Amino acid sequence: MMPRPKLIVIDKDALIGIGLHSLCDFAKSHLLVLSDTLLYECATATKQDAKGLLRRFQTLIEMGARFCQSSIGLLQKEAESCEPYPLTLVDSDATNKIGNELASLEAMVDSEILEIVVQSRNEVAQFELVERSQQLKEAIDREHPGTVAVSKAYQGNRSDRLKEFLAAVAKMNVHDLAVALLPSDLIGGSRRFCLSPDWIAWQYVRLVIAMMYDHHYIRQTGAPRDDHAEHDRNDLDYVLLLSRADGIITKDKGLIELARAAFPEKDVFSSLEEVSESYRCDWAQ
Repeated sequence: MMPRPKLIVIDKDALIGIGLHSLCDFAKSHLLVLSDTLLYECATATKQDAKGLLRRFQTLIEMGARFCQSSIGLLQKEAESCEPYPLTLVDSDATNKIGNELASLEAMVDSEILEIVVQSRNEVAQFELVERSQQLKEAIDREHPGTVAVSKAYQGNRSDRLKEFLAAVAKMNVHDLAVALLPSDLIGGSRRFCLSPDWIAWQYVRLVIAMMYDHHYIRQTGAPRDDHAEHDRNDLDYVLLLSRADGIITKDKGLIELARAAFPEKDVFSSLEEVSESYRCDWAQ
């Protein structure tokens, strides 16, 4: 029986920072997955040519990389089936549409749909990380004023903080948190939803709460990180894929910190050269 190919997620930093020829050649013998969050970051790029990034995205799919959904799409699938999302992240239908140029990615840049998506993703980031961390700060300031001094005296770095926050969430009832925090259309049958770490929804809840705690910590100890909420929320989407994927290629410091804290057993690479031979799968195409 042929072993399952190992999945490698790439983020925007990797898509930009690694030569397209090298990425395409790599995709011929490795299973790269490109998420809708990466697609969104390409379409909304301001420091780079958005259409150029979308062409790069499409070319990589044509050369063998696969498309996958990220957080909200995956949670919706779990809500519909009321069971954990399959181990494979690949969305074959979308991959084929992009690879056969049935979906024009460059047209996204000036589309009304992109404007709606931008607004929606910003609202989610603001609600999950900004509003909730502000609410938490107000409650703690009111009920436990001494916490501010404790937070300011803390000597750990962000990696240490994230590990502690994730450990704290692990002691909570994540199922109940999911039912309380997620919109009703992402829950499905609440009694049968998000019952164990096998669920992507379970991993999503632990990540978003840990990130909210981190925003709260920063809010308590200095200038809030509100302007970076969408960036941090995108990082969360990439890291969430590690609940199924085996590794990720990125040079983004914040993403690396979250990935290693949340999934220490998974591989985090900064270049193609670091990827071990065990990821090679000449049958990827």
